[in-house]
Amino acid sequence: MKKILIAGGLGFFGGRMAKYFSDNGNSGRITTRKPENNFPNNIPANTSIMQLNYCSEEQLNKAMKGIDTLIHLAGPDAHTNSNDPESLIRQHNQLTGRLLRSAQFNRVKKFIYFSTIHVYGKNLKDMVTEKTKPIPVHPFAEAHLEAENIIKSQSKEIVTTIVRCSNSFGAPYFENEKCWKLLVNDLCRSAFQNGRLTINSSGQNYRNFIALEDVVQVVHHLLELNNDKERHTIYNLGSSNTVRIIDMARRI
Repeated sequence: MKKILIAGGLGFFGGRMAKYFSDNGNSGRITTRKPENNFPNNIPANTSIMQLNYCSEEQLNKAMKGIDTLIHLAGPDAHTNSNDPESLIRQHNQLTGRLLRSAQFNRVKKFIYFSTIHVYGKNLKDMVTEKTKPIPVHPFAEAHLEAENIIKSQSKEIVTTIVRCSNSFGAPYFENEKCWKLLVNDLCRSAFQNGRLTINSSGQNYRNFIALEDVVQVVHHLLELNNDKERHTIYNLGSSNTVRIIDMARRI
């Protein structure tokens, strides 16, 4: 049984991961900034939730005790308010650095960081591999790329994995309003609530989509992977479903 800490685990990815790990006999610990009265009622078995001040070294060390793997999900997404991009990037870099240092101090074996495929920005076209040069456009993608650089430069006695995830979709485990802004989720909700689908573009742009169920299974594989010889790896996580938005809407 592995002991897994999910930082930012009450979100879209975190909830489904926590449930999956619980169903497969692992022990989970979720950290969040939310107060206890906002914790969900459907907490999976063998899973605890801990309100955490991520600026507190003492609280971070307490959260890391006995942990095998840290999954860092506490990052900005495309819908994060970026009125002050420099502050957004700085705060996320500081958070990532603190989590990494605490994980190393407490001898956590693996550090999995969820970045975004949008770090490629202007190069997000044609064939994209892990060797494609990142040229981020949006502040949230810049924040993730700089956090990646912190992980690569500061990780020492810990195996680190960076996952650059494409456009995910699926039902949340914990109640989550933000996930309904994701393209596929938004179209499904619109179809159910309004009886029609609304696309706020020509629909001709191509996007790569991956089901959240597949994302969770990939994380499970990364947990089992014996990659001690490769101390730092980066994976693009997507699927074969690179389709036009209009074609995805037609499927729905």
